[in-house]
Amino acid sequence: MAIPVGHEPERDRFLREALPHTDVLYRMALRTCRDSHLAQDLVQETYKEAWKSFKNYQPGTNCKAWLFKILMRVTQHHSRQNQRYLSVQLEDVPERRLFVVSNAQERIEREEILEMVNRIPQNYRIVLVMADVESLSYKEIAETLEIPIGTVMSRLNRARGLLRERFLGQLGNTQTA
Repeated sequence: MAIPVGHEPERDRFLREALPHTDVLYRMALRTCRDSHLAQDLVQETYKEAWKSFKNYQPGTNCKAWLFKILMRVTQHHSRQNQRYLSVQLEDVPERRLFVVSNAQERIEREEILEMVNRIPQNYRIVLVMADVESLSYKEIAETLEIPIGTVMSRLNRARGLLRERFLGQLGNTQTA
């Protein structure tokens, strides 16, 4: 990224505040698009847009949430342009191959959980990943997605409910087989 000469203090502040979030942005982009090259492109575009609007960034605010907001816009723009369905890749599932939901004793393979998560509508899926994988607060998610906190809570509840329904349906299918 080329930073104009004469903007060194602003550049230094940008490098200090924005660049430490590269890994988390990449993980989120990868979970969203499931393509490492595309994820790298989305992160690069995010930083390009962030640099262009860095003069509007308020020091002391949550830079990670601000960058997530830009990443979501860049991702949505790319998605609309390419008419691709975005999906989530949860690499942080607690166990290597198995995942336990609530008090259920039964376990199902990780790939099945990933498939269930990928079938959740995108607006619910993104909130689920931001909350349960990236550990963003409701407020940070609301600011990032530019939606009310109540909507974040509702979407997260709905996403977890859809995942629970799919999980219980899967358990029913495996028990009858």
